[in-house]
Amino acid sequence: MDGQWTIASAPLAGLALVVLIQIVIVHVSRGKVGTSIVIAILGGLAVTLAVIALGRAETSRAPDGFVDTWLLGVATYLALAFGFWAFLNLNITSMRIRILRELLRAGGSIALSDMPVLYTAPERLRRRLERLEKGGQIMCKDGRWLLSSWQVLAVARCIGALRTFILPRRDRQLP
Repeated sequence: MDGQWTIASAPLAGLALVVLIQIVIVHVSRGKVGTSIVIAILGGLAVTLAVIALGRAETSRAPDGFVDTWLLGVATYLALAFGFWAFLNLNITSMRIRILRELLRAGGSIALSDMPVLYTAPERLRRRLERLEKGGQIMCKDGRWLLSSWQVLAVARCIGALRTFILPRRDRQLP
């Protein structure tokens, strides 16, 4: 590979390693997601720097500037790593947003004793079923829920496969 292409691909190589390291470490550490993310991001940064150095060594035409080689490569990698981190934290973020929405609906204040009622498993299930039914994805017929869309089944199977691959065994249960 040409040295300039190696330099240009360095952030992607770092991101690929972040994903792999995070998956391995979260399994080995039995679900310590925070630790796995930090170690993965540092490992990806090391790979990004190594690939940039390799690209500079491959060609004499590599740019001499600090900004256009090292800083841009590292900044691109960090932006990609941040996107991966945000993807991993979507579930936690959605719970925070839900709490804020509940507070807003309640006029800005909810008693602590009322909070567990809002987050029971039956309440979450009722809300999910309601959203799926309103979206035309499922329907209730003779007391049984039926799929209204083959796309939902395809997405569910893909998510199930990803959960099996990415999450440790104890975290695979749907909330």
